[in-house]
Amino acid sequence: MTYKWENSANPSFDLFAFLSENFPGIELGGGLFYRWPLGIRFKIGLKAVPERPVALFEAAFAREEICILIEQEWPAVGASNLGVSQKYPLFSLPGAFDFSPEFSCDQADVQCQESEEVGIDRFTLRWTRFHSRSFGYGDVFQAIGNTDHARTPSLSSRVYFVNPRTGVMLHMYDDRGLDVICWRRQPLVELYAQFHDWVLEYDREQIMSALGLGSGQ
Repeated sequence: MTYKWENSANPSFDLFAFLSENFPGIELGGGLFYRWPLGIRFKIGLKAVPERPVALFEAAFAREEICILIEQEWPAVGASNLGVSQKYPLFSLPGAFDFSPEFSCDQADVQCQESEEVGIDRFTLRWTRFHSRSFGYGDVFQAIGNTDHARTPSLSSRVYFVNPRTGVMLHMYDDRGLDVICWRRQPLVELYAQFHDWVLEYDREQIMSALGLGSGQ
């Protein structure tokens, strides 16, 4: 998969270099679990938001670790087709962030060649660094869960949480579930061991095979 990166000079975190090195060829988008060979798909459910995604986040990010928070948003011309009117961009989400006046995030316009998602092959990425407990990640998960249910607040964009130390990338696609991928097995094996009861049964066999786990685990 080929990207055309624009307007990304001197970023505070080189997201594109990170993706190229750790997830070569990946296309950010829905169904992240199916876009990379090593991953876990967890079932959530609206009644378990934000408790389950918060537990998964806190297991994937130690208290003092850095989280790279990424927003993927589409042009206004496509927004009505995505049903995202009257919803918040990530970094404007009420209550989730306590920004200093000096806050800024990196931004890049992206064109994805040969995209599987017709009509949304151009989007904007915004990203910045946080200490993992310094922002309202529970509020972000709640807004994601609200998005398909006409609840407020909700989000107009996809959100990815990246641990640059372990290589874990986490994406809650809606209230139904959350994907975690990584370029190596061990962090995923540890998550599986801790939260195996939450793994989506439909994909369990594929997950266990990819992670080298026996049927008894």
